[in-house]
Amino acid sequence: PAGQQQSIDRLTQQQTVVSYLQQHQRLPGYYVTKKQAREQGWDPRSGNLCAVLPGKAIGGDRFSNREGQLPS
Repeated sequence: PAGQQQSIDRLTQQQTVVSYLQQHQRLPGYYVTKKQAREQGWDPRSGNLCAVLPGKAIGGDRFSNREGQLPS
């Protein structure tokens, strides 16, 4: 778990993801949408993504600030 967290932290660094996007025009395979993560047992309230889907990160959804957590 600690090693996996460090690994996903490294994989999701901005420059790593930007380079991949530039080369492949899509997110790396370790990104899953919120829907995919929920289907696998992720509960955003409990913050259990690393426990349920080790080595995965949330990404690929269309962003809309639907939750209203960011200033508009």
